[in-house]
Amino acid sequence: MAALAALLAVLVAWWAGRLSTTPIPATAGAAGPSGAPAIAATGAPPPAAAAPASPTTPTSTADRHKSALAAAARAVALIGSPHLLSADGRAWLVRVLAAPAHRPQLRALLEREASAPSMVALRDDAERGVRYGLRTVPVALRAEQVHARQATVTVFAALYLAGSAQPATLGHGLTRVELTWTAVGWRVRTYRSSAAIGPIPAGYTPPDGGWRPANGDNLILLSEQLRELLSDSAAPDYAPS
Repeated sequence: MAALAALLAVLVAWWAGRLSTTPIPATAGAAGPSGAPAIAATGAPPPAAAAPASPTTPTSTADRHKSALAAAARAVALIGSPHLLSADGRAWLVRVLAAPAHRPQLRALLEREASAPSMVALRDDAERGVRYGLRTVPVALRAEQVHARQATVTVFAALYLAGSAQPATLGHGLTRVELTWTAVGWRVRTYRSSAAIGPIPAGYTPPDGGWRPANGDNLILLSEQLRELLSDSAAPDYAPS
């Protein structure tokens, strides 16, 4: 309970750059996942992303919900990863996440995210080879509406940041993801991140109202793992799980 209380007391921030300063040691970089631009080691990709939905239209309501939730969680995890920090990374995100007709809109949203002060500071660390951390972990999901060709999903996620101008910090927030069905599965039409604090019930148990754990994870265990990321003064190395 003490550990959980400490976690809940951590300064909450979404990726809007309202953070203070603490030096973080430097380290070497490492490559990103297959097909993605290379990124620094401490900014490794988020946990293994859910596979894209089947290219055939889901045949049942349950299938539509499941595939839409997975697509939204994957999008939020990737957008809140080191791919956001470079032009090549953002171009890759646009290619793999957006429906073709909506790529210009997603590109503009990613450019705006990348211009936030906290992201600019991490980008500078990455370019200088300084150790940094950026990882977004979807914690709970809620299907607002799911139809045969369109869906809206809200993702409650934890965001871990650490860099030379950023002490290791865990924030939380909500992202509303609008999806459209394409020949290759669900793709992003647009998304909107809320600066408001998301639902943070005791132990990270999903609140009522349709929330469910992302990927079936034990949320208390997940929150403890995230808390451990904050136990070191330096940003830890990650490996996709």
